[in-house]
Amino acid sequence: MRRVAEAARAHNRLPVRRDWLLQLLAADRLDLSTHLLHTMAVDTAALRNSVGSSAKEPDPWLDGGNAQFVYEEVGLVAREVGHDYIGTEHILLAFARAPKPAGDVLRAHGITWNAVLAAFNVIEWVKTPHGTA
Repeated sequence: MRRVAEAARAHNRLPVRRDWLLQLLAADRLDLSTHLLHTMAVDTAALRNSVGSSAKEPDPWLDGGNAQFVYEEVGLVAREVGHDYIGTEHILLAFARAPKPAGDVLRAHGITWNAVLAAFNVIEWVKTPHGTA
C-alpha cells in the first residue's frame, strides 16, 4: 500500500482513485497481485481497458477517493484472511468484493473473492529456515 501511495504522489495522482489503483494492480509488474491475475488467466490488458472505461462513473465505495478508507478496508481484508501485513493481494481481494462500479469491473473479468483466494492457495510458498514464507 505504501508503494501505491508513493507512486500516486510521484505521478500527481492524489487523492487515490479507483481506476488508478486498479490500473496498478493489473500493470503486469512483478508483484503478487499480478501473479494472482495471471494464475486466474485474467487478460490484464482487457482489465486495464475496462478500468479506464469505467473511470468516469462515481464510486461511493471509495468515499470520494479517500486513501485512508482504502487502507483501512484493505487492512480488514488482510486480517480476515489471517495475515498480519498488507500487500497487493489484499487490495485485489478488497476490490473483488467491492460494490459497483469497482467490484463489477473485476467480477466481469472473473476476479471474485473466491477466485483470488483459490489462486493464492495454489502458490507454492518457499519456506525459510525459520519455517515461514
